[in-house]
Amino acid sequence: MNIQIMDGLLSFETVCVRYDRQLSSVQVKEMLREWLPRLKGVSAEKTAIYLPYSIDEEYIEAFEAVQNGEEIALTAVKLDGLGYTPGIDSFVEAIGGNSPVVQRRPKEFLVCNRGELITAVERAVDAQESR
Repeated sequence: MNIQIMDGLLSFETVCVRYDRQLSSVQVKEMLREWLPRLKGVSAEKTAIYLPYSIDEEYIEAFEAVQNGEEIALTAVKLDGLGYTPGIDSFVEAIGGNSPVVQRRPKEFLVCNRGELITAVERAVDAQESR
């Protein structure tokens, strides 16, 4: 698996999702970096963790990740992000909270091997750092 951060687009080989274009690729990389301890720490099956990929004044867009065996299913959700002010508040602190889900897409975005996803995230963060 390969993850690429492009202008306004986060690509997972055959599928992609848009993020707020006001975010820089460095900020998106920081969000991906926050995924690593969450993905590595997930232990209970069917327990949802949230992997944010975009934020604005109203919402935090994230993947709701649920592990099933060695696979992990990602579903796109919107979390309540009201109160975050770009340029003033720390987005890392904002995405670290326990915001309630306000919208959930009906279909899974991606189902993949958890280990492969962790490796892909590590490569994406490393690739962005070398630029």
